[in-house]
Amino acid sequence: MKSMVDYENTAVTSKQSKEDSFFKFCKDNLLLVGSRAVGAGRGNSDYDFVLDMETWNKLEAHLNKEAFYFEHLPIYGEFQLYNRYNVKVFLKQINICVNLIVYGGDMSTIKETFSKINQMLRAAPKGLVQDKEFRCEIYNSVLKRLYDKPKPSASILENFSLF
Repeated sequence: MKSMVDYENTAVTSKQSKEDSFFKFCKDNLLLVGSRAVGAGRGNSDYDFVLDMETWNKLEAHLNKEAFYFEHLPIYGEFQLYNRYNVKVFLKQINICVNLIVYGGDMSTIKETFSKINQMLRAAPKGLVQDKEFRCEIYNSVLKRLYDKPKPSASILENFSLF
């Protein structure tokens, strides 16, 4: 994984280049989830990435420093996924919207958990996977077991099968 120091020291000049560099960092170092990760994305779908608090704190400082436009979104409601923050970053020059979904815990556990959920969703019938409500139900059913007390071990995912 490329470190934040490497990312911050990358020489970029134009706003578009900065946006391209940020988006590449997300694709290379964070885990894509949601519709685009499971083959249900449309051309105008946002890019949803999960990350840990430590990475978010560094990214937030960088976004502020480079004057990126981003906003914190509520984490409650029908699509709440047990996360701590949900941040929408608007990359206007390259016409992309990135959602950063921030979780407690370490990045390797977050990546492992969501990778397995993505695998389950890719195995589901396409008609189901295209339904955002269905995807959120699957994410939430696994995340609820991981984040609600009592906390089972992450090994619960090893035997969790949808199909």
